[in-house]
Amino acid sequence: AAADFAREDHVHPQTFIKGGDIASASPLVIDTDGRYFVVTGTTGFSAMTVAANRFFVLEFAGALTMTHGAGTLDLPQGQNITTAAGDVAICMSTAQNVVQVLNYAPFTGKNTIWVPAEAMRPAATNGCSALQNVETTALRPDMNVLDFATGADDHAQFSVAFPKNWNAGTVTFRAFWTSTATDTDGVAIGLQGVSVADNVTIDAVYGTAVVVTDDAQGAAEECYITAESSAVTISNAADDAITFFQVFRDVSDANDDMTEDMRLLGIQLFYNTSARDDT
Repeated sequence: AAADFAREDHVHPQTFIKGGDIASASPLVIDTDGRYFVVTGTTGFSAMTVAANRFFVLEFAGALTMTHGAGTLDLPQGQNITTAAGDVAICMSTAQNVVQVLNYAPFTGKNTIWVPAEAMRPAATNGCSALQNVETTALRPDMNVLDFATGADDHAQFSVAFPKNWNAGTVTFRAFWTSTATDTDGVAIGLQGVSVADNVTIDAVYGTAVVVTDDAQGAAEECYITAESSAVTISNAADDAITFFQVFRDVSDANDDMTEDMRLLGIQLFYNTSARDDT
């Protein structure tokens, strides 16, 4: 019967319909004209106004912050969520105005590419030392490293074909490195990039470099990982292209006071996507 079909104490497949858009507000008011809603606007919230025993889905049209509140708005892992356009939250109200977000599916997200030293080469001008294999102890991990000397800015280069769903925005990076000596001196490591699309010259100028600094912490052969850098703006950034990167030791940086070689193990790149896949 129609009355049974509209009951809120069960979910029938045919009742899972889209309701009208909901303007973001604090608290967020969940309407009763459907079970699937698009949340518009950018007003964050930490609670919802909703009847008990509602199962519903929210799709976000833009960026806002959902704030975790135990017993009011329970978010996965107890962490606040900053939404992005296309993100989806699956929700259940366990009591009046008490909502459990059962699952949160970001439409876009942060992704990682690992570029080992083996995938790099010394630059033709002011290049670092050639790739070498350094044994730690027999039949333990060998280190494939590029050595960057202390006398001048040594450079190495590599390239990446980002996935087509890359948002062609800025990237960040962390450098993995090691030292040849036991000390606590520091280094400065820079990165810059340029994208080259189809039928465009490769003779292009890199974007502005971003530098991260780090200090050795003790014995030689320890693995050191820098903090994540600030945003690196890639010149002519574009997906469906090849992006060239140049990594270098910035010996003029005040933190770079290590007198021995900096041994680069690799670069970890972070980038954001703007689509679910590469179609």
